[in-house]
Amino acid sequence: MTRIEFLETLTRRAKEYRKLTESISRNRHLTGLSEQPAAGVVDGVLVDFINFIGVKYGIDYALSVEDLDKEEFQKDVC
Repeated sequence: MTRIEFLETLTRRAKEYRKLTESISRNRHLTGLSEQPAAGVVDGVLVDFINFIGVKYGIDYALSVEDLDKEEFQKDVC
């Protein structure tokens, strides 16, 4: 798997995960969260984390929250 394929896989999984907000509530004992974070916060953390991983692999992936809303997703990264 190439670096970009890895980031695209993370993006696809993030798109799936953000629909499973009950997972955050169910795992409060692991996260220490006392309440459900707003959807925007979850989206922001997912995007920031994926971009952080991209930078660690030398890729300016530039994923945005809007990208998580796109049905078909493909980043043009050089």
